[in-house]
Amino acid sequence: MKAHSSTYKQLRELTEGKMKRIRKGLESVKLEGGDMILVCGSYARREASSHSDLDYFLISDGDYGNKVIAEVQHVLDSLQIRKPAEGALLAVTPAMTMTLEMIY
Repeated sequence: MKAHSSTYKQLRELTEGKMKRIRKGLESVKLEGGDMILVCGSYARREASSHSDLDYFLISDGDYGNKVIAEVQHVLDSLQIRKPAEGALLAVTPAMTMTLEMIY
């Protein structure tokens, strides 16, 4: 049990370090109003390994989603963070839709 605990602690520390770098890098991405980037998967659980990709949603009511995704991807590439696999979770989701889906 102790080995599992140690491994989890190492993954958590690795993920926390990566998330700090990602947050710092994303400071240059211009989001509007209540727009946000929601991380999920292994990064959200703080279990990302060196092989993990970053799954995320861009929650936005703006119509600039593809531009922002390109900016986000540029930041992630510069930080050498793996982008979501083909067909994996990466979406621009209208804020109102996301809110309603979370309620129901």
